[in-house]
Amino acid sequence: MAVSRRLAPLCVLLASLAACTSYHDQLIAKGYPPAYADGFSDGCQTGKQAVNGIGYEHKDARRFAAEKPYQQGWDAGYAQCVQVAQREEQQRFIEQVRENRESAESLLLRSKTR
Repeated sequence: MAVSRRLAPLCVLLASLAACTSYHDQLIAKGYPPAYADGFSDGCQTGKQAVNGIGYEHKDARRFAAEKPYQQGWDAGYAQCVQVAQREEQQRFIEQVRENRESAESLLLRSKTR
């Protein structure tokens, strides 16, 4: 069970990255302009990385300044993915606390039986 708990954050990260790339196709399929979908994808990547402490900004500065749909998409993608990444980070923290508590309880039980 401990191994699956260790793999869970990796699975969440991979799912998150897949979600960012698929947002582009989903938005296009819903009729959003390609510039909006491009901006959303870039903003999403930036938002997730900001929460995870990477700090690299995915933004086409020229398009952000010149294309309103790209700018709107970037802002929307950033906002949405920051929220998602914060929830995921909080979930990882809660899981780590639970793991630490279980580990401490296990050590305590072993020390009492000796």
